[in-house]
Amino acid sequence: MLIIKHKEKSILVIALIATTFVLAVLLGTPFGGCDSSPSDKDTDEMVLRHALFTKLKGLDPGNMRDVYSVTVASQICETLYQYHFLKRPYEIVPLLAEEMPEISDDFLTYTIKIKKGVHFQDDKCFPGGRGRELKAEDFIFAIKRIANIKYLSQNWSMFDGKIVGLDEFRRITKGCESKEDVDYSREVEGLTASDDYTLIITTVPLRFWEIVVT
Repeated sequence: MLIIKHKEKSILVIALIATTFVLAVLLGTPFGGCDSSPSDKDTDEMVLRHALFTKLKGLDPGNMRDVYSVTVASQICETLYQYHFLKRPYEIVPLLAEEMPEISDDFLTYTIKIKKGVHFQDDKCFPGGRGRELKAEDFIFAIKRIANIKYLSQNWSMFDGKIVGLDEFRRITKGCESKEDVDYSREVEGLTASDDYTLIITTVPLRFWEIVVT
């Protein structure tokens, strides 16, 4: 039984590595602006050119699964957690998170502290053009966006049946005419922020076979 719980823990943290990466470009992220067009007035920009074997399919991590898009987007966005580059066996370490998650005794609730002082890229979509500080609610929005059935995210399988109330939120979005009509203020029981820097995720208990196949 302990082994099963350990796998549940690993699955969620790994999913957080992938999806919080998703978060980054969703809102314009701490490191990518809301506007995809370069500014004509920016004379101090630095350009990085990198050869790829194929064209990028897109840089929206909320709907991105191919290797090349992920490779490029990882240079623009950051995640809650990442793998330590120099350690073997691989070790998960905090990035946008302040520390590793606090996990409840039943291994179902994960409390994640968000680093303070992390800001989005300056962009005209923000008041005064100055990027605001990253908050726990931003991660909730990112996950809800993936759940939005009108958005047709390829990343939904990472969350399907895993977070309390998220599947119900997805069913509700089915009745919306377009992805823009979805009410992201609708609460999801398993996704809450106790304050600006504390993200709380409550997962659904998984049966052994579900853990193995996911």
